[in-house]
Amino acid sequence: MTHIFSTIAVSIDQNKTMNVSEKVWRAGGNTGNIVWFESVRRSIQYESIGVYPDSDAEITNIVIPMANQIHAADHSLALWIKCLEAYNYKKCRVTMIGLGAQLTAELNTPKKLVAQLSYEQKNALKELSSRTESIGIRGSITAECLELMGIKNYRIIGCPSFYLNDIEDTGDDKKASADKLCVSWGSVDYAKEQHIREFFRRNAREGDILLLQAMDDFPRTLYEGAGLEERHIKRCYPDMNTDPLEIESYIKTRGHMFFDWDTWQDFLKKEQFTLSVGCRFHGNMMSYLAGIPALWIVHDSRTRELCEAMALPCLELEQAVRMKERAQFAECCVYGERFYRNKEKMYQTYRAFLKENGIEYVQRQ
Repeated sequence: MTHIFSTIAVSIDQNKTMNVSEKVWRAGGNTGNIVWFESVRRSIQYESIGVYPDSDAEITNIVIPMANQIHAADHSLALWIKCLEAYNYKKCRVTMIGLGAQLTAELNTPKKLVAQLSYEQKNALKELSSRTESIGIRGSITAECLELMGIKNYRIIGCPSFYLNDIEDTGDDKKASADKLCVSWGSVDYAKEQHIREFFRRNAREGDILLLQAMDDFPRTLYEGAGLEERHIKRCYPDMNTDPLEIESYIKTRGHMFFDWDTWQDFLKKEQFTLSVGCRFHGNMMSYLAGIPALWIVHDSRTRELCEAMALPCLELEQAVRMKERAQFAECCVYGERFYRNKEKMYQTYRAFLKENGIEYVQRQ
């Protein structure tokens, strides 16, 4: 019996009693988490799902959809070990899907990051790796971190959301144009993005939208009409003279935020955007799965690692801020021979990864 271990709520949108802050919290602070969680849930055969399995269930395989768990400040892996032991699942196979390392400005290499991990964190990773045939990881940065800890049983699979594109109308075979944009905001270091944010706001056209994913992306302004505080403007635009009222208007008239996979996909397909562009990895991936050409702007190690693993069209943030016209972004959104060659290879790798871990792949809409 396979159980999916996750704290992410499946249908947050259906709960009418939650305010927007509570919904974002239930999504793990970022609605992009819904994407990788739902991607796992919709592509494998499982019998139960939630934080804890039924204590009477005969669980043989616990699947954990992963994110940035190799992080100096993240101790969730060690907590999961304790949970598994408390529920007497010491002998159960544990399969991690999408494990990633999160570098920072200070811990900017795998060596520096691993050196800062606690004994408890490293021990938890080693124990979990011993309870599976292979770990599904994001890419080369994560691989180097694991190698430094002596963990070698991994497969690079990128993001599990990539593998729903054999049951969706994807945007890899469509020509991008700058006619109607879906623009995503957000990163940890907002100052790095301030110029690209303003470029898309000042050059917005009829039909463009702004995709919000995290609490810092001002969803209270969108849903509750809250004004922007001066401290938020200074944090997001420290080097620019930006009118808060103009930003508020942009968010209120262009902004959208989704807490449910189907609602999100239905909206994107209906609107027929001609290009999705921005710094949010999963916001772009949802557009890609909806048949919209997507261009990723690389602003951190996580986005870079994923784009490299899946050969996705991308621009470094430093390149993006030098763009003068919207059309230049569309011209950079090209899915070339390398992408298609790598796509087939990654599909085969992902299927092999699931099979060797005793997980059945399914196609579930």
